[in-house]
Amino acid sequence: MSRFLDPTATVVVVGLTGLVAALRLAERGYRVRLFEASPRLGGQIHTVPFHSRSVDVGAEGAFGIMPSLAGLIDELGLDAQPDHDAAARRRPDRADPASAAAGR
Repeated sequence: MSRFLDPTATVVVVGLTGLVAALRLAERGYRVRLFEASPRLGGQIHTVPFHSRSVDVGAEGAFGIMPSLAGLIDELGLDAQPDHDAAARRRPDRADPASAAAGR
């Protein structure tokens, strides 16, 4: 196919939502170009060293605002274990009442 007939899409400011948009466009046959102002993709989600391994952090709030995130994690075959306590430690005013009742 001619490069002029190939559908192309550009996704700017690539946080989690932008990455999902790029994934869906690519699944539909688009050639996707990503542009990000920071030196890495992922928005608030990023990888940090933890003991002898790397851990992805920053998504604890995304589970509440993006319920479909759990489905996407399953679709991509990722292993995710939300740490609800991390959100409570950062923002005690938004602590999960169930976790607080359980003493977490």
